[in-house]
Amino acid sequence: MAHDPNHHMLLAILEEEGNT
Repeated sequence: MAHDPNHHMLLAILEEEGNT
């Protein structure tokens, strides 16, 4: 559970959602 691609995607989505 060190490098999770899903986690990165979630972070990107959250950043995009909060950067509207």
